[in-house]
Parts: sequence; structure tokens; C-alpha cells
Amino acid sequence: MPNSRAFVIRSIKNGETSLIASCYLEDIGFKTFIVKGVYGSKKSKFSKAHFFP
Repeated sequence: MPNSRAFVIRSIKNGETSLIASCYLEDIGFKTFIVKGVYGSKKSKFSKAHFFP
């Protein structure tokens, strides 16, 4: 997937360390992602703050 900007519309915690993020991407429209490890260790690649609307 090429780089594109996205706006987080909704994020829902899924399990202990994952979340489901519904986003609107400027080039392909509405898309939902499962992001694993967000709530896990402090070495996580993604920050929780990136996925709050």
C-alpha cells in the first residue's frame, strides 16, 4: 500500500493488546484496520494516541 493520509473515524479496543481502527483515506476512501500490539509493551511501533479520533 502506498503512503497516504488518513483520518481516524473510530477506534475500538479488541482484546488486550489490539484495536480496530476505522479510517478514511484520501485516495481509497473508508477502510478498517486491525492494529496489533498497540496496548502491549512500551516498545510498540504505534502509539495509542495515533488512533484516537
